[in-house]
Amino acid sequence: MSPAFPITSFSDATVVERVLEMCRDEARVSTRALEKARSLLRHGLHPEQALIGTGLLTPEAYGEILSRIFDLPFVRLMDGRRSGDRHLLDAEMIRAQRIHLLERDGRSLQIGFVDPCAWHVVEGELATQGFHVAPAVILWSEWRRWYPPRVEASFSIADVARALETYAEHHAMHHLQVFAHGSEVKIHADAPGQRLHPVFEAPRLTPALLPAFALYLSREAPARGWQVTSTMTTHGQAIHLTRKQPFAAATHPFDWMQTFTSIAGGTHRFILILDADPYVRARLLERFPHAVSPEHWRRAAQTPHIYDGSQEEEREWAWQAALQGQPVIALASSAHEEWWKPVVEAHLPIQRISAQRHPEGVAWEACPL
Repeated sequence: MSPAFPITSFSDATVVERVLEMCRDEARVSTRALEKARSLLRHGLHPEQALIGTGLLTPEAYGEILSRIFDLPFVRLMDGRRSGDRHLLDAEMIRAQRIHLLERDGRSLQIGFVDPCAWHVVEGELATQGFHVAPAVILWSEWRRWYPPRVEASFSIADVARALETYAEHHAMHHLQVFAHGSEVKIHADAPGQRLHPVFEAPRLTPALLPAFALYLSREAPARGWQVTSTMTTHGQAIHLTRKQPFAAATHPFDWMQTFTSIAGGTHRFILILDADPYVRARLLERFPHAVSPEHWRRAAQTPHIYDGSQEEEREWAWQAALQGQPVIALASSAHEEWWKPVVEAHLPIQRISAQRHPEGVAWEACPL
């Protein structure tokens, strides 16, 4: 039978269903509450979030159920449970198998498992070193306190979304699928036998991040011409991006939007566009949202918003957004005063894009201020 929930908690897809069945059979959780928990699980939440986090079960009750399913003791990772012999376990294995060394007694190691299905993998690895493994069940939420997720400053969901949209526009792709496949995330073009070119990879986008990735896309991508839908499959969450606006023909320098997008995604968080003609303004407003209230800089937005420098209140919003570290696209005229000087004086990186008129037409020059 296909698993009903994303495989993100236990490698045996039947474990979560057995937990829910025991909650129902033993009258621990009402039928109505159980259906709500199932809905949360289908949306990618961990069973502990759906059952303990919502108050349906105590940590002890949840652990007792797992203890009976796996026929192993349940141990709480309270303060002081960190063994002084942690060096015996490889750091990568600790994270990959979600384990914790509880105690050592000679050549016997009591190891806590978030997913006891990984017992035989760890046992085989340590047997080569002459150790015997005595497994126990531990909570995922308590394991994470000892081993918080690694965060790389250079990575963000917005970076992946921007790279994906730029790549799709460059290759004129109109329907994309982003979906969980085991422990990986796959990105395919929705055409028989066709996939995204292998040069586009997002190895740090994991199945656990897909709910946040879907939420970000649903908020930001429609303003750039994409329709976003999200479904659940037997492997987990799947995100569909469908192009709802045709890609524009390259009849104007600013139609090369992938070039501008790369500038907008760089280190310059404040992009000043001088003397933009009506066509350029219209193209920008098709691609990026217009800031119509101060709420755009008060919330943490990764997508640049457009601010009209001819409006005094929008100048103020642009200043505030820049000082808050938000990405800004400011439209201005070289005939007006340099209202953006406070941003320069704050030593924030600014990229100026200005129109240079020639007999052959208009060229665009980009340079930092």
